[in-house]
Amino acid sequence: MTLLLDQKAREAVIHGPPRKLMDGAAPTVMENIARRVAEAPDGLIRSFQADGTPREQTFAETWRRSGEIAARLRALGVGPRSQTVLLLGDLLDFVPCFWASLRVGATAIPFSGVAHTAAAEDLKSLTARLERPALVADTSTPDLGRLAALLPDAPILRLSELSGDGDENLDPGDEPDIICLLPTSGSTGSVKLAMLDRRALLYRFFSQHLSLTSLTADTLNVFPFEGISGLGALFLRYASLTQLHPRTLTAHPLAIFEAIERFAIRTAHMTNSMAARLVEEAANEERSFDLSSLKMMGLGGETVTRLVATRFDALLRRNGAENVLRAGYGTTETSSLLAGADPSTCPLDDAGAPILGGAVPGVSLRIVDDAGFTVSEGEAGHVEAFAPHTLFAGYWKEPELSRDCMTADGWYKTGDLGAINDGGFSFRGRAKQVLVVGARKFSLDEIDACLQSDADIGRQTVSFVFRDSADATDGLGVAIAVSEGEALDSVSTDAIRRALVRRYGLAPAVVTPVRSGEWPLTATGKVDRRALAERAAKAGVRLDGEIAPRAPDSVDEEILASLWREALNLGRGFSPNDHKFSEVGDDFGRDENFFDRGGDSLRAAALLTSVDKQFKRQFPLRDFFALPTFNNLLRLVQGASVAAANDQQASFWPLSQDFRRRMLSYVEGWTGERVSEDRLMLGANRQGSRPPLFCVINAGHEFGNLAEALGPEQPVYAFRSSYLVSDYGEDLIQALALRYANDIQQVRPEGPLFLLGQCQAGTIAIAMAQHLLRRGRHLPLLVLVDWPTQLAFYPGDVLLLYGRDSILNPKFASFNPEPAWRRMFGGFSCAEVEGAHAELYLEQNIASLAGELAQRLGRALSRSRKPSPLEDCAVEFAVGKWAARVLPGARLPLEISVKNIGKTAIGGELSSLRLGGWWIRDGAAVGARFVEGAPLPSTAPGNVSTLKTTVSAPENQGNFELALDLFEERGHSLTVLGPAPACARVKVTRRATPIRESLRSLFSARKADRRPSA
Repeated sequence: MTLLLDQKAREAVIHGPPRKLMDGAAPTVMENIARRVAEAPDGLIRSFQADGTPREQTFAETWRRSGEIAARLRALGVGPRSQTVLLLGDLLDFVPCFWASLRVGATAIPFSGVAHTAAAEDLKSLTARLERPALVADTSTPDLGRLAALLPDAPILRLSELSGDGDENLDPGDEPDIICLLPTSGSTGSVKLAMLDRRALLYRFFSQHLSLTSLTADTLNVFPFEGISGLGALFLRYASLTQLHPRTLTAHPLAIFEAIERFAIRTAHMTNSMAARLVEEAANEERSFDLSSLKMMGLGGETVTRLVATRFDALLRRNGAENVLRAGYGTTETSSLLAGADPSTCPLDDAGAPILGGAVPGVSLRIVDDAGFTVSEGEAGHVEAFAPHTLFAGYWKEPELSRDCMTADGWYKTGDLGAINDGGFSFRGRAKQVLVVGARKFSLDEIDACLQSDADIGRQTVSFVFRDSADATDGLGVAIAVSEGEALDSVSTDAIRRALVRRYGLAPAVVTPVRSGEWPLTATGKVDRRALAERAAKAGVRLDGEIAPRAPDSVDEEILASLWREALNLGRGFSPNDHKFSEVGDDFGRDENFFDRGGDSLRAAALLTSVDKQFKRQFPLRDFFALPTFNNLLRLVQGASVAAANDQQASFWPLSQDFRRRMLSYVEGWTGERVSEDRLMLGANRQGSRPPLFCVINAGHEFGNLAEALGPEQPVYAFRSSYLVSDYGEDLIQALALRYANDIQQVRPEGPLFLLGQCQAGTIAIAMAQHLLRRGRHLPLLVLVDWPTQLAFYPGDVLLLYGRDSILNPKFASFNPEPAWRRMFGGFSCAEVEGAHAELYLEQNIASLAGELAQRLGRALSRSRKPSPLEDCAVEFAVGKWAARVLPGARLPLEISVKNIGKTAIGGELSSLRLGGWWIRDGAAVGARFVEGAPLPSTAPGNVSTLKTTVSAPENQGNFELALDLFEERGHSLTVLGPAPACARVKVTRRATPIRESLRSLFSARKADRRPSA
């Protein structure tokens, strides 16, 4: 990447390389499958039955069986423009039936999951759109009667009626353009049938970018085979494939590890939830597994969280599988979109979501706002994908939805939320999986990620929107996994509450236990949030309980209660003219925690602003946060004085209320001691003995990991940059710099200190350093980490730290930035630490960063202090002989010795330093300052220069002192650079000077001598 002096924000768009079909690929799907069968007839498809026993058949056997099924379908009148509704529970039945559909020219519809889980109205709507359907079912299908009633004219093929005589040489019919109608929730939230045509499937499963080594791999799949993640079983891109039955997984999750060990599985795929269950189950098992054959374990199908990934990775390593985790992102409508990354080690974005790499070949991704405009990198928004080769052909018989899910320029609206950081994508969840409380939106996927990453919880959790029959508003519900016979304890409930209040200011309305193996699943194998909500509603358990109303005690309390209700959006609240509780809206408890009721730091700030406006009283925000209850707020308001509200010295350089709220929304989620009254500055290791390090950073983990790695002797303080809050405009940079510099003065009023700026926050750190220097502070070193070079000037020493693999590292730039650094900084050095951009503070790299920092800070502190501009011209004056009495306005010759007692040379040809001064009488300056004589010659530290000049005496009579100093002339202004002691004294008088009096006395004496004697 090129470093630019004036770098503009990049748009959140990434592009993958071109996508091509593999060399020699056949023009139809079935012909490519037939070639694969011919190449590897002994390849295996293996399926575990409900009783845990495996059953398998070769590729050749599966092909022969598909021929028999195809012949029976033709006999039933199924052919081109027909649709086969597949109600099959075994992969060994599903694969040949799907192939058979294509061999007779029919479109296949995997339907068993939908038939079993869909509501009656949804199922009726779906089946009404089908054309010439035929039902294909196995003996164990429980929903055949239900479908047969909805499709009374559809022929039925029962696999139990087959004789077992395959017909592998069946003449194929014309392959349909629409190969498959795949059930999906799409971007609309309800089940639709996505049309996958020939082109899409050829480019998904027969492209050049697919590794040929997969053809020799033994693969394990636990996803439903009729979903997009399991559909790959049809195209034989493996040497063997093992499918585990859902009932097997429910009863015995460790069957996954047993299968990997037994069949030497090389690649496997599962959900984040299943990985969490494996970690939990393995903790209760003493046995180990040989997983050394495993080369890749994919996580997908739902949001992947760092905590689960880290624990799962540790479990895999303990059993012989190292560096095998991989997580990606894709949709039914587009197929895989990302190259993927290891979710246990990859960098995290500001929301804690793993950054999962760039786009796969043939795919572009962009992030847009609600209006459809592309946002800048780092901003979260709606995910859109451009995948012309693999894109689906629309939703079956739903033209409006098919049109609405596409943009005018051909991008697919995924319905997901995400962000792009430095070319990498992070998934933030489904846009429609959102809880709305008090006009605020909360992503359920982000809430899940928050809970899964909390070490105090340590269990699988899934959030959902909860509403019971007694409440008209939505609340947050959380389901948590418990073992068989285990009850939900208060420790887990409290941990969930703390995590949510700390991060979102939102307390759950209900926490419900779910036993292992009893998680309700959707047709596509994901946890069913709606079913969890229904269970919780039937249980009727809430955390908040009922609170008895109590009338306010005074008019002040009445108004305060109204403000409290308004902040929590609890109803219309009180009117200042009412003297009783309102009968409209919710009630609240006087000692109920503000944050447990749904408040957060933003609402708290808004509440106290309203209190100040209404009562003209202020008090420290920390006093409310210490006990955030209504009773405590009432006590604080009644105890605060009105004078305090008028104290303008309480807060220097105030930030706008809106900006401060937005900053708090990020900082409140950070872990650390709140140091400043407005909670925008955090501290750690505050008792350490070393000079403190003040950091301007982007994310909480950067602060926490750095403080821990530097150790308890190094105090560390953190401010947040304006990343994702506002643009880096000059006005905002200076406002933040002034505010943060003032906060530093409060915490560290004297002594040396260090500053650090991360990435673009370095611009704020430089401005802070400039302001602190003007205040005479000692800054041994300013540290800029992964700084994109921008035009800025700072006269002190600067350390530029870059990640070895960072795209901002100067070694990857197209020009050498060192000449610019020489012009901008008083001195600089550059060093590398381990990691890529945005990864420097991660666990695997933080020791390198902290080690380099500690060494450089110590080295800078041991160097002699560079003088500030005020110290550059420290001088001592010595005045030669001159008259002690002068007449008013007389010109006095002066000879002054100037000794340089500073630390740098002064004067010289390029200097405009001149001798100047002013007269002082009775301690006050008299008249204007004056500058006389030639410029000061170059004078090294410790040397003396002599200046000769003349000055005019004051016009008035009296005793005066002459104060001297060196001045630097800049246009018409004069700037004092050094000390100004009184250097000489003089008396201005209209009487003759002592010399004249002496002459007059002498003259008088001579005249007396000439007089005649008496």
